[in-house]
Amino acid sequence: VATPTCRVSRSACDNGSSPSIFFDFTTPNGLEVVSDSVMIVMIMLVMVGVSIELSRVLTTLLVKPMERMLGVLHKYASSILYQVLAANKVTIGEGHDHEDGQVETASLEDLMRKLAHV
Repeated sequence: VATPTCRVSRSACDNGSSPSIFFDFTTPNGLEVVSDSVMIVMIMLVMVGVSIELSRVLTTLLVKPMERMLGVLHKYASSILYQVLAANKVTIGEGHDHEDGQVETASLEDLMRKLAHV
């Protein structure tokens, strides 16, 4: 910062040059960069933590109850399907995997084919 006149008598003012003040912001700027970087990292960590917690809460409150409901629904649908198949004397084709739940799909396809011919 340059000023037009010297208010205090100094050797720099005697030779006719205008007085100047120089500021060194190296340390404050370095601290600002470090604090900004730490803040960005903290925000990222908080976002990751919130995402993990949101995933856990959604799994607990939404996915697990939905899985239980679908399991009960699957059990009741299988029971009804086997009763309908038994009433219509439809047999389940050989080679279907009973563990995969493919029995219901294959049985429904067979039932629809037989009903289509009626």
